[in-house]
Amino acid sequence: MKNFISFIAFVLLFFAPNFVLGCSEHHAKKELYDTKEQAEKEAIKSGCEGAHKMGNQWIPCNRN
Repeated sequence: MKNFISFIAFVLLFFAPNFVLGCSEHHAKKELYDTKEQAEKEAIKSGCEGAHKMGNQWIPCNRN
């Protein structure tokens, strides 16, 4: 029983980052755009709104 609990703890710790961080198609797409308009269009496709600037480029969604 103790080995089973240790195994479950190991599995949870090993896979927890994947459950918490998740994996989405959005991460595989281009993240930075040259214009605000391009980033806003991608934001709509990703299910959010707006864009924010990072350096000289734009990132979809109103979040950092």
